[in-house]
Amino acid sequence: MQGDECNTPESLNLKKRRRRNSSRPSPQNTQIAKKTNLIRSTDLDSCTDSMAATNQQPIVSISDSDIAKIAIAVKQILTDDFKALIEEKQRPILFELAEIKQKQTELEFSYGEDVKNFKNQIDYLKIKCDELEQHSRKQCVRLSGVPYTLGENTNTNIIEIANKLGVDMQPNDILISHRTGRAKPRQIIARIPNHNLKKKLLKASKQLKDRPDLQGISINQDLTVARSGLAYEARQLVRRKKIKSTFVVDGKIYVYDLSETRHVIRNEIEFSKMLSVCHIDTDISDDESTPEKQPVSDEVVMGNGN
Repeated sequence: MQGDECNTPESLNLKKRRRRNSSRPSPQNTQIAKKTNLIRSTDLDSCTDSMAATNQQPIVSISDSDIAKIAIAVKQILTDDFKALIEEKQRPILFELAEIKQKQTELEFSYGEDVKNFKNQIDYLKIKCDELEQHSRKQCVRLSGVPYTLGENTNTNIIEIANKLGVDMQPNDILISHRTGRAKPRQIIARIPNHNLKKKLLKASKQLKDRPDLQGISINQDLTVARSGLAYEARQLVRRKKIKSTFVVDGKIYVYDLSETRHVIRNEIEFSKMLSVCHIDTDISDDESTPEKQPVSDEVVMGNGN
């Protein structure tokens, strides 16, 4: 009976109430839970604040002077790097240049005398070639300033000028003649086999400056390029009153210095020797504005203009 009483509905409801009441937390446990939740909330807020402070970027202030200092520092670093790079690239090149200079010095020491001899031989051959060329021009004269006419006969032009100067010249006295050069009017070069007749024509050319109908015309010997240049420089010396006179005969340039000493010039070596003997500086001013350096004739170029 007692067992049945215990299993009555009322007893069962009582047990359930006791169980429900027993599952509720005690006041002491409730206080502990509240404190724990408070601590957790505080820690979470502090962690969130620290993360926000960590993610926030610092504010930096840079003045103009700081920027200038940074630029100077960067420039110095780049300059040093470039210098080091250039020196690294130049080092093998400079080494090769030093080797080349050393080899050149050795070659000059070994073959210097041979090179000097070769230069002397070349100068000698140049002089000989010039002499041969001048000999081939021995019979030739050049006429400058002769007016050009269409369909002209240059032989006739030369004969007319010679006759006006009192030189008897016939067509068979001229072997050949033609225009040459770039000057306007172009020069006339003529080959006259008769040496005496050629010499008369050159001497008679002194009268050209006194003939109004022949103004602007000149008759000169036909010189090589080298001798034509030397004759031109000799005329410049006369105009500068460094020498007394100069003239050309058969391709040879004659110079009389201020002491009336005669010098015969055929090449640059003899011209330089004359300058040294006469103590003349080589700074020759170009007073003539002619397009071509013309050789002088047998007419003597005097320092006083006569």
